[in-house]
Amino acid sequence: MSLLLFFVLLVPVHAASSEDLPYPDSQYFDYQDYRLHYRVMQAAEEKGQILFLHGFAASTYCWNGLAAILTENGYTCVLVDLPDFGFSSKETDQTVRLPREDIIHALMTALSDRP
Repeated sequence: MSLLLFFVLLVPVHAASSEDLPYPDSQYFDYQDYRLHYRVMQAAEEKGQILFLHGFAASTYCWNGLAAILTENGYTCVLVDLPDFGFSSKETDQTVRLPREDIIHALMTALSDRP
């Protein structure tokens, strides 16, 4: 008798257009060779803003519960998929690689410039 093992690899598929976003609050930020997926959970009466960055092998999804509670309590939450994770772009051999902090800084600057 032989044993057959199956491994399932769940790979998120990048959204093809703005009409096909992974979440209703999804947005994209393009910076050089990168496309970051992020979500904004807007508080009704904003007390402040919080930027959420996930750890290894995670995505914006891991912050859903905490972000929902904080949003209800007046904090606008911005949840970011880092490059190579979630719905953000994947690095290839052709990608001009940048430090993660440069990409996040560019996103934060762009978000702070919005009205």
